[in-house]
Amino acid sequence: MVDEDVVVDRLELINQYSNECKKMRNVSRDEYLEDIVLQRAVERSLMNAIQSCIDLASHIRANENLGTAETSREEIEALVEADIIATETGAKLAEAVGFRNHLAHRYGDVDHDLVYDVLQDDLEWIDRFQQEIATWFRAR
Repeated sequence: MVDEDVVVDRLELINQYSNECKKMRNVSRDEYLEDIVLQRAVERSLMNAIQSCIDLASHIRANENLGTAETSREEIEALVEADIIATETGAKLAEAVGFRNHLAHRYGDVDHDLVYDVLQDDLEWIDRFQQEIATWFRAR
């Protein structure tokens, strides 16, 4: 059975990291590209938000007996297949897993223009994920 404390804790963390990102949106691209400290803060907040989503997906998958998962993407796919999150949300989160891996492991150089674009235009999926999990949890 899913542990309510874990769900609430993870949702709060995801919200915290998402809000941190949103607060850092108010800079121009040039300011962002020139500020390595801001770049690192954005990258870390994005990585933490994505990892918290993965951790929550893993907890739900395991405790709802939704099969096994060997990768983070499989954790997310299990939630989609169980109709806990929407297909579109799952696809965006799966894409974000690859993005997190790139940031965390520094595969090549980080494309700071891309990170800036994600910060500005591609965070709504985090809010959708939170809402869909909360809706599913309340309906149980």
